[in-house]
Amino acid sequence: MRVGGYVIHLARAVERRAIVDHLTATFPFRCHVLDAVDGRALDDVALMRQVSTAPLFDPPYPFPLGKGEIACFLSHRLAWARIVESGDDFGFVAEDDLGLSSAFRAALDLALRHATVADYVSFQTRPLRGAADTLAEDGAVRLVRPVLPPLRTSAQLVGREAAARLLAASERFDRPVDCLLQMVWLTGQRMLVVEPSGVSDLTTLIGGSTAQSKRRKSAWEEAVRTVRRMLYRRRIAGLARGKGDA
Repeated sequence: MRVGGYVIHLARAVERRAIVDHLTATFPFRCHVLDAVDGRALDDVALMRQVSTAPLFDPPYPFPLGKGEIACFLSHRLAWARIVESGDDFGFVAEDDLGLSSAFRAALDLALRHATVADYVSFQTRPLRGAADTLAEDGAVRLVRPVLPPLRTSAQLVGREAAARLLAASERFDRPVDCLLQMVWLTGQRMLVVEPSGVSDLTTLIGGSTAQSKRRKSAWEEAVRTVRRMLYRRRIAGLARGKGDA
């Protein structure tokens, strides 16, 4: 079994370089630093080339995509393409705000023992919520298939066939990468989660996200966004359960 590692790193985020160096030195497989797409460095035409401003899927995503979110999606597509091109069985894709604990190796070992090249295994930074079928266990670690895949793409083990499938499903996109990954009824991709994952999110310790807009929103804007987000997630959860509108 061959595994390659990819740490997605934005070159101008110099405060994250120490984390990147630690990850590449710690992962138990050869690891590459993958230059992230920089939304600030691309003109609007280049950035929007694969983005649809009209809804592609139901339910429509309720917010316009920011440049950082678009760049994040394009960066993950670059990682998927590298996995396919490498010929490796799996690629482990990590973002550059990731922390590792001693539990990581057990989680990785369980995932590698039971996942196939057609699987996508998420290593979440938060406990999984909602229903899930347990596929394998080893001590305190378990590999599960959730009814609704969780958001966030901090770290994941991506099989070669899964990477090819996701590339085909995202030639054009209209929502953030983690939101599309939830829509398994559209992508046909089996999404698994291993927990505890042994990974943590260091974003708040290193100055915040590079994908989100820094513009402060008014109280009214925040309230409207909260309602729209709630309604959207309710629809997604209903579709994941096969019940249409929840």
